[in-house]
Amino acid sequence: MDVGVLLEQHGYVLSLLGALVEGEVVLVLAGLGAHRGYLRLPWVILCGAGGGFLAGEILFWVGRRYGSRFFARFPRFAKAQGRVDALLLRQSHLAVGAVRVLYGLRLVGPIAIGMSAISTRSFALSNAVASLLWSAVWTVAGFTVGQALNQFIDHFKRYERPVFLAVAIGAALVVVAIQLRRHWTRRRP
Repeated sequence: MDVGVLLEQHGYVLSLLGALVEGEVVLVLAGLGAHRGYLRLPWVILCGAGGGFLAGEILFWVGRRYGSRFFARFPRFAKAQGRVDALLLRQSHLAVGAVRVLYGLRLVGPIAIGMSAISTRSFALSNAVASLLWSAVWTVAGFTVGQALNQFIDHFKRYERPVFLAVAIGAALVVVAIQLRRHWTRRRP
């Protein structure tokens, strides 16, 4: 399987779905793919923004409908809810973007915001702007990494598959390690 063909055929959909589920790593890889010429940078940014926007909206509506039950079921997120509430008091529009990048608030933040008094229209507008900025930053970071790699490695094409696979495997291992750590901390008395 050629990575280039995979990216050319499915790169935009993978960027959207990856941004919906994970985000930063997928966008960096997509930006690297755009640098290599497999994808167009503006479309990758828009797909990433679309995935980030959808994730934010889904979590916001989960908060609107089930927020109290969610935090009752998972009390360990109460501290994160308090951080989001404090952000909302200071600047509601900025809070929508901030929860996207602040550690520990990416998933819980929109749920907590959904429980607040912020209007759905206001959240959607702030979420759209934040998603576009977030996607652009991470995608351009991947594009820039590609430029840097080309400066240091004359024939990046030879290393393309191992680099993509190493980053993908590394990301998968990090996700597995995080899940195992969460599982082990939940089982301890």
